[in-house]
Amino acid sequence: MKSNLVRDAMTLLCCTTRIRWFFRNKSDNPNYISRLHVSNKEWDPPKADKMIEDAIEAMKDALFRQIPKMPPSLSHL
Repeated sequence: MKSNLVRDAMTLLCCTTRIRWFFRNKSDNPNYISRLHVSNKEWDPPKADKMIEDAIEAMKDALFRQIPKMPPSLSHL
């Protein structure tokens, strides 16, 4: 269960980071309104710069190494 939560959070973080990287210079357009974007769950953004991707992978590795050390969930109480 815990690993699913971490995996889902990492997937969302990776996607958000890549989207922000992909659109980083697009706000120069005076017609661009960031709040009017339409989310597309089918689109996978391209990978970001190598340094960013390396940092994402390092973070994933560190998080998944910590999962076995996490205390049990108290949500059943």
